Amino acid sequence: MLSMVEVAAKLDDIYKTGKLAHAELDERALDALKEFPSDGALSVLGQFLDSNLEHVSNKSAYLCGVMKTYRQKSRAGVQGAPALSPPVQVKGPDEDKIKLILARTGYTLDVTTAGLVEVIIYSSPDDKKKNRGFCFLEYESHKAASLAKRRLGTGRIKVWGCDIIVDWADPQEEPDEVTMSKVKVLYVRNLTQDITEEALKDEFERFGAVERVKKIKDYAFVHFDDRDSAVKAMQELDGKELGGARLEVSLAKPPSDKKKKEEILRARERRMMQMMHGRGGYVPYCRT
Repeated sequence: MLSMVEVAAKLDDIYKTGKLAHAELDERALDALKEFPSDGALSVLGQFLDSNLEHVSNKSAYLCGVMKTYRQKSRAGVQGAPALSPPVQVKGPDEDKIKLILARTGYTLDVTTAGLVEVIIYSSPDDKKKNRGFCFLEYESHKAASLAKRRLGTGRIKVWGCDIIVDWADPQEEPDEVTMSKVKVLYVRNLTQDITEEALKDEFERFGAVERVKKIKDYAFVHFDDRDSAVKAMQELDGKELGGARLEVSLAKPPSDKKKKEEILRARERRMMQMMHGRGGYVPYCRT
């Protein structure tokens, strides 16, 4: 009788070949492998090891595919179908031929979405190597964004091993010039955790009287007594470092209609609940 110890040893052998790293296997693939009998798991891992993985980007999904095929063939064998034959080595596509086709058609080798104009990612103020778990993808047209949303939102595409949720970015209403000319509140973002409201008040009061400061996570609102002081502080402190992070300072946009904002939030929550179905991960938002 084979044991799971032998399965673990086989998996370790695969890691040692360099064809697969432990980090490339997600919990779904590992849990599915544990459900197999030991001999079946060893057979699946053997097929996986013999496969050409040169052009495989998602090895967890590929392993799940091998397991699914094994199950289907096993069921067919139980029902009187021919016994399983040894796995056939399937040669991957010829890379040189693919490059010739791409050069002739004008496409690139990257698997991507068309019409992408800009990618906006915000890093964590406390650790620049980490992002905040979401990004904005800006496309040249609504049609291009819609096609990208449809393609990226299938649930089959991962970003650095993470499931992604794709939704439309909420449109931002730009206040008119007359409204903005009366603003005396600054929006300050990219704040580290150790920056307190008192520290912000001390920093901004150098440019005029500050009524109050409200910090929320990594951003804050600084309320000045008069607009001139707010504008001067914005001009002087935007881009300056505070607590090891570079400040981004701008005039705060007046709050939009509360009822409309609540409707947008409710609609977003409904869309997220429909899409998630228990999935979580990196969140790109499409906008045009």
